[in-house]
Amino acid sequence: FDVYFVDQDLGPVTKIAPTIQRYWGQKVLIIYLDDDRIYRPDLVETLVRLAKQYPNSAIAAHTVAVRRQLREAYWRRRPTLYRIFRLLTLNFWNPKRAADNDTFRIAEGFGGVLVRPEFFDSQIAECPNHLRNVDDVWLSGMLTLNQHTIVDVPSLRPSSQPNVVDGEDTGNFDALIQSREE
Repeated sequence: FDVYFVDQDLGPVTKIAPTIQRYWGQKVLIIYLDDDRIYRPDLVETLVRLAKQYPNSAIAAHTVAVRRQLREAYWRRRPTLYRIFRLLTLNFWNPKRAADNDTFRIAEGFGGVLVRPEFFDSQIAECPNHLRNVDDVWLSGMLTLNQHTIVDVPSLRPSSQPNVVDGEDTGNFDALIQSREE
């Protein structure tokens, strides 16, 4: 068990970029996750087992389907048109159903993600300022750019129970997911 401190603040990507750089060229598995969740006791063991099964893929307990997110955002801005389509098709048409074959996914770090250093390149620490607070997008984009898929394993998702410390729920305290960027 090693602990390393870094001098440069790269934003949220600091949690993983220096570690990836430290272990480039080495055959290691790196797992990153948030410290304010309750995880299954077998999370690490399961991620490692799946890494052997999918050696060229990142393994993530929670992902977001990008096309589905874009489709939902499109229809949220057009609620009347959405309702008309639903009525005309007797509620059979649903744009959310098409997400099952969405190949581009964003690995959400809060669920736990396993990667290998060679999945990334030297740009890992050069996260653009407009992506600084959405490191999951940057990291997933880097994986895709380097032709590594993201395997979604919903059964590994962390508990949705609140994480209470000293009587305070820490689960969504200042969560970046609630912020809006440009």
